Amino acid sequence: MSDGYVTDTAYVAEYYPDHAPAHMNLACAFNGFRPRPLDEPFTWCDYGCGNGITANVLAACYPHAQFYGIDFMNAHVRTAETLSLRGGLENTTFMCKSFTQLEEDDLPPLDFAVMHGVLSWVDEATRSALLEDAIKRLKPGGILLTGYNAMPGWAAKLPMRDMIYSLTPDNMNSVERAEAGLKWLTKLKDAEAKYFRDNPALVEAVEQLERLDLRYMAHEYFNENLRAFHFAEVRQALEQGGLKFAGCATLFLNMVDLAVPSALHSIAGWSKNSA
Repeated sequence: MSDGYVTDTAYVAEYYPDHAPAHMNLACAFNGFRPRPLDEPFTWCDYGCGNGITANVLAACYPHAQFYGIDFMNAHVRTAETLSLRGGLENTTFMCKSFTQLEEDDLPPLDFAVMHGVLSWVDEATRSALLEDAIKRLKPGGILLTGYNAMPGWAAKLPMRDMIYSLTPDNMNSVERAEAGLKWLTKLKDAEAKYFRDNPALVEAVEQLERLDLRYMAHEYFNENLRAFHFAEVRQALEQGGLKFAGCATLFLNMVDLAVPSALHSIAGWSKNSA
């Protein structure tokens, strides 16, 4: 473990389209915020970049911009750097560091900053250092995207996660724990245990885990300090740093008529007459 985070197995290698500058700009524009210009040099950083798939793809799309990735797993950073080298990219920088070790000159002022999941996967001290660093480096009008395990959606998952975390021995590696934990969950699901009957969404969640690479479950369920947050908690932490909520990366959630049942439109402060 490092800062409570799983480090004995690499995370799955994925591209996250909502981390793209154009996508982030669109989410902000939906809510009346000025997009960042993309036709001139800009800076972008992924805090917790994993294998660097997203950073490298975007660097190839925007050769006039600079892309940075930070991760405290050597295996991740080596993979990211290898991909960049093989792609002939000259606008990427990857560094292996904990967020608590970042120094002033490690990164420039940022137009875009992203963080996938790490808010929920690290301890409190690391989480505070992460947010503090990103906030202080954002340029005026810069955009920060934060991804985390959100409440109330995770409310039923947390007891399930705590159960398999406690049932799997510490002397197993994280993938072995994920495999053993998934077997427990599959047995309970197939037996139609009461907790699964009372929480039908968990059946779908377990079936999704059965389809995914075990490394995903290892990182998602076996971080020592795993936390799920209400939106209000994250918003308050960011507003204390001087930021303002500009929109949701899941684009339809920025449109009340699509995201909220029609019977609740008036509560959400929306009506056809004011649209």
